[in-house]
Amino acid sequence: MLTSDKLLQRAKYWLYAWLVRFGRLRQFSMSVDEVSALLVPNLPIQLNLAIPGGNGLLNVLSVELSLPDNKMQMALLCEFKVEMRGVRIYQAHIMATVQGKPHFLKQSATIRPMQVSLNTIQLLQDDYLVIKSSRDILARLLPDSISGWVNASLDVFSGGLYKEAAAYLDLYVSGGKQRVLDYHKGQIEKQLLDLVTSGELDYQLDEHLPDERLFARLGKEVQVQNGQLVFLFHH
Repeated sequence: MLTSDKLLQRAKYWLYAWLVRFGRLRQFSMSVDEVSALLVPNLPIQLNLAIPGGNGLLNVLSVELSLPDNKMQMALLCEFKVEMRGVRIYQAHIMATVQGKPHFLKQSATIRPMQVSLNTIQLLQDDYLVIKSSRDILARLLPDSISGWVNASLDVFSGGLYKEAAAYLDLYVSGGKQRVLDYHKGQIEKQLLDLVTSGELDYQLDEHLPDERLFARLGKEVQVQNGQLVFLFHH
């Protein structure tokens, strides 16, 4: 037996459907806050980064959505970590800004940014930011019998299997936090763009809401108008 709430939702659906078919309901809209709140259940998302001789992790912790000039813009707060042989040698929070045009994917009943680009990747100077010095890295990675006399030049890593790792660890000799991030920017950009275009941050239309359920069936396109996401039933 249908509850009064379900009966009300069903009545709303058929009323909206009638209004759409006769051109009386042409669109509905959602605010930035409403759309942002629906992205939260997808988080956090963990991405792996290739590190010479080690492991890199990029965790997307939060998304702040804005809607400028017919674009969806996402400010992604990320945690970036590098470990070698179980020793964490770098950790930082970064803010990456991704934007694209909103598109309605009818088959999956989702809204996804397309024609996506990454605008900025910014290192956040907060208390979480840590970079190990080259001497500290060597002391932790090398056996005690060696680490006591090896200096910070990293020459000990110059041969064989250590060559690629040595070139990477050279980034840490100067202790440059930004330099380490710059080295990884290309890989971070690719991972984040792939994340957005793969659908991990799609907005899934809710079939339990009459207007969204109806848009999944009869909707035409989505646009950004006056800072809101607008769902159009008619062009």
